[in-house]
Amino acid sequence: MGGVSQAPWTRLWVLGQVASRDYLLQGTYTTVAYRTRGAFPEAGISIELSPAAHGGPWLQELSVIAEGSYGFLTSQFKDATGAPQRVATPVVRASGDLRYRAPLAPESVFSPRLGLRLGYAFSRFMVPVGNPLFRTITHHGPRIGAEIYQPLLPPFLALSVFGSVLPFGHPGESETLAYGSQASSSGLWVEVGFEGSLRPMGAGLTWKVLVSVLQYGDHFAGTGTEDADASAREEQLVVVAGLGYAF
Repeated sequence: MGGVSQAPWTRLWVLGQVASRDYLLQGTYTTVAYRTRGAFPEAGISIELSPAAHGGPWLQELSVIAEGSYGFLTSQFKDATGAPQRVATPVVRASGDLRYRAPLAPESVFSPRLGLRLGYAFSRFMVPVGNPLFRTITHHGPRIGAEIYQPLLPPFLALSVFGSVLPFGHPGESETLAYGSQASSSGLWVEVGFEGSLRPMGAGLTWKVLVSVLQYGDHFAGTGTEDADASAREEQLVVVAGLGYAF
């Protein structure tokens, strides 16, 4: 087959997604457990900019990616007295990456592309004012990742697998104040999905579906306003469907 087709400058997706989230914190004297019961809707946007899209086949694979989503979920948790509570709270998730994909066989449309990403990720779960322990559960920090992109039926279907680690993450100020000022966090972010062109429906139209798993582990040392020497774990599962336009 002929050479790789010229890449677009920009890809923009509107995302619809459902998510679940669990959070467990254990201190010396207290336990905080949030559990979602089911999946809850979110809306998001993703933009990919390729400033060298019209360069050579190697330069075409350099891009900047920014993503963000917002939604509400209903969680169950135990308050400071141990009594069960059920609340609806907003969730924010965002990330930005510099990505480079290297085609292993640039002249083939079936060439797998191995990619590296370097960026920053942010996640916040806002707790109602009435919660006696803290107002937010936040994770943020730099991330480094790798991915593989494999065209299966170009340009209509391709497999994408992405994994990243957040080795130097940070818990939020709210949790740090409550459970210990010497805080550290690490995370893992994995995505598996499919994407492709919707050319028969319109030039430039694209689609994607993916499953995303996020895990964070926190450690708090020292004495906070609520407890001391705590550890926490957060898990998120997100299923995403997107409709986009490439131009």
